[in-house]
Amino acid sequence: RALLPHRHLEPCAPARCAVLHIFAEERSDRCCVALFGDGDNITTLMRYYRAVTLLLIAASDALQAPAARRPARTRRHSATLPDEPHRVEIAQGAGREPLVLETGRIGRQADAAITATRGGTTVYATLCVGAADAGGGDFLPMSVEYQERFSATGRTSGSYNKRDGRANDGEILTCRLIDRPLRPTVPDGYTADVQLLAWVLSYDGAHDPQVLAVQACAAALRMSSVPTLEAVGAARCVVREDADGQKTFVVDPPPADVASADFGIVVGAAADGSVLMVEAEGAFVPEADALAALEAAR
Repeated sequence: RALLPHRHLEPCAPARCAVLHIFAEERSDRCCVALFGDGDNITTLMRYYRAVTLLLIAASDALQAPAARRPARTRRHSATLPDEPHRVEIAQGAGREPLVLETGRIGRQADAAITATRGGTTVYATLCVGAADAGGGDFLPMSVEYQERFSATGRTSGSYNKRDGRANDGEILTCRLIDRPLRPTVPDGYTADVQLLAWVLSYDGAHDPQVLAVQACAAALRMSSVPTLEAVGAARCVVREDADGQKTFVVDPPPADVASADFGIVVGAAADGSVLMVEAEGAFVPEADALAALEAAR
């Protein structure tokens, strides 16, 4: 009577309906219930039976042994964010705007959030980590999304499809540009869900947001709880030939120079100097020029 909710049950006399008995053997999955009554009290007995059935389900679930689960290969550690916004300024050489990385001001609920700025171009990147050992196996379920909006240049598109539609070809290629140098830095066996989001907040037309997005996402991955082997950086180098036939190598040129260059290459490299990703386009150039551009970007 102490276990059953008597608020919706009619109590029966001890002479006509005996107390129910539940037998649960230790180290056994069998549980027996015995109800005793006579024909005159069959309605009350059936009400008790419904209540005991629910109680039996709860008891049997509690008696079940814990399900055998595959031990997780990875152990998630929460990232420790600074109490105050933290800002790092990296010099890029004489006459060039520095690279500014900032965290702790916005996006504090994400596993890591980085705001990367060069000049008037700002890219905001966030990284979130799901449950450890989500997919199993040796594949890293990391998704990357990169988005450019008209609001980054102070404009608003009147078309809904252009404003909030699917990613265009350039944005999809930038997602691949971000993914390729970062994925090899995560150790084998880490299979937690990882989501990287990069959003261009502002664009000044003089600094490439694509390379800046790679740097912002690399910094977010490095400071997150995801284990990494090396820090990653990225740079673009183009080969230009002047009227005298002299070739110059320009690192991180303005987008206008990228479009008019004879040859361009994007390199993603680790802190130890190893090259993780190379993407090049342009006209045919001598092999020595391509290697010199690769080395300059690295």
